[in-house]
Amino acid sequence: MSPWRQKPLETLTLPSGREICLEIRGVPARHRDLWILLHGLGGSRKSPLLRVFLRRLREAAAVVAAPDLPGHGGSPGGVQAFSTASALEVVEAVYRRFGLLSGRVFLLGFSAGGLAASWWAAENPGKAAGLVLAAPAFFLPRRLREGAPPEALERAAETGLLEGTLGGSPFRAGYELATDDERYPVERLAKGLVDPALVLHGREDRALPWEDSLEFFRAAEGPVELCLLPGAGHGFAGLEEEVFLRLRAFWKSRSRER
Repeated sequence: MSPWRQKPLETLTLPSGREICLEIRGVPARHRDLWILLHGLGGSRKSPLLRVFLRRLREAAAVVAAPDLPGHGGSPGGVQAFSTASALEVVEAVYRRFGLLSGRVFLLGFSAGGLAASWWAAENPGKAAGLVLAAPAFFLPRRLREGAPPEALERAAETGLLEGTLGGSPFRAGYELATDDERYPVERLAKGLVDPALVLHGREDRALPWEDSLEFFRAAEGPVELCLLPGAGHGFAGLEEEVFLRLRAFWKSRSRER
């Protein structure tokens, strides 16, 4: 059995006491790059796009860490446990556990995972050699509020759980996540993200419109590259390999800059 087909799982305890399920592939070493893969809201480390990335990155000899974010997959807690702050705690814990033992660290964030990856890099400039953000949810809190009826917002303020629709699909999210732009304003993110980033967004994305990534790209002060993919939906179904090839080209470009 090849190494990438194994599923070595471990439980990682965070400083807050919360536990998460983490899949780690490969042995961290100074000569190996580490990729941290972050899924989106309602997903897990098993999302089809991330599985393609995990397999292909392992074939390229990278070490890959894929956590289930709080309240998702094998990590305990309801969806209310997932917020920008809780996701940042996960990234920092994975970085301290494996990044300090590795060579360079790269982040791959899909959807809400892209928002988390961006904020972690912005708050820790220089720790990441680069970021690949696939359909990043830069304006997720606003989109969640827009997708919920007024009565649902009022109810969520009391229950902590918000329900609505994004692009015609139902969602469930914590009220904290839906109001995170008060604590994590996108304007500050656009100024603070200084690490090289590749943003990939499908022009047929119904959940998070590509115009959100374009708006962020225009406001970004750091080295952000934007690639809009014709015919691609939110999960890049059928185009996973093309998306990976763009990731690999970005990765190789960063290798030349060592």
